[in-house]
Amino acid sequence: VWQLAEYANNPPSVQPRLHLFDFDQDGYEEILFSVFNPRRFGQLIMIDDEEVQWEIPLSGRVTDLIDVKFNEDSPPLIAVSTSLGQVHLYDHLRQQQLFRTLNLPVTRLVTFPLPEGNALAVGTSAGTVIAYDQDGRRLWESNLAENADREILALSASPAFPSTNQPVLAATLEAEDNDTNAADLVLLGSNGQTFNKIDDVDSVGLTRFVDSNRDQNNELIIGHFATLELLGLGVGSSENVRDWEYTLDAAPSAALVIDLDGNEEEELVIGTRDGRVHSLNNDRTLRWLHDVGGAISDLAILPGEEDGESSIVVVRHDEQNAVDATAWVELRESKGEKIWEQNLDS
Repeated sequence: VWQLAEYANNPPSVQPRLHLFDFDQDGYEEILFSVFNPRRFGQLIMIDDEEVQWEIPLSGRVTDLIDVKFNEDSPPLIAVSTSLGQVHLYDHLRQQQLFRTLNLPVTRLVTFPLPEGNALAVGTSAGTVIAYDQDGRRLWESNLAENADREILALSASPAFPSTNQPVLAATLEAEDNDTNAADLVLLGSNGQTFNKIDDVDSVGLTRFVDSNRDQNNELIIGHFATLELLGLGVGSSENVRDWEYTLDAAPSAALVIDLDGNEEEELVIGTRDGRVHSLNNDRTLRWLHDVGGAISDLAILPGEEDGESSIVVVRHDEQNAVDATAWVELRESKGEKIWEQNLDS
């Protein structure tokens, strides 16, 4: 349909990030796009109606890019973190609504629920998680790495404030001794207290909170090497119970938790490093399995028309060919059947 080619010939160090949401509340999604410019600064770009609407220069590399809405009455904002320890919040007119500087590189951002609204959690390269309210006040700080030498690789949040005493944040903490195959997962409450620690989880950060039976009590989907686990959180720190485990036969690399067919039950879609896409019901039963080839690098949802089923976007690449890198994007039906495929020069 259209292409933004301005950054097509830049080297891999541009490290692009892409985020879509209805930023200006006009009923249509805008594209928020960030790159690291060859002139050694970051850029945040907003695209609407196939045209660049504005650009903002940023110090350092952009490390995360999320949308933020603190409560029902507050406007939607875009939050941007950088490798130089900065956190910016902008509105759709590119006006800066909040700016904070930490003394450490910021690695991850996520919003999480509180009884009175949402807060912003910030993860750092030293294993710290810091929470801020909508006015930029620091609510709490939790230091998860004893020697401040383990990075926060991912942050996941509960979709709603739980009805019982359960964690609302899951922080994936870089493994000790640079072991890239296994990380630690730390479960945090709304005031930053540690509920529990789970060893040997995936370092990609695929952990997701789910409420499979819609009772406002969460479970956790956790990726381990070659397996997927559903963990019932119960109430309190000592009542975590494994509900089921599913063997993937390869390392998980991408995940979705979504109601694909509109039956008000969430399904799981998991991509793996061996090029397979698994779709599971929340009781572990297999809905479908397709071997699409390559290595799955990302999964996304393309919403259907009103009352229609959503489609699945699958991005995969050839890990064996590092010189002439090739990637593909596919669109698949909710039942996994391929609709179309497009080759991408990466």
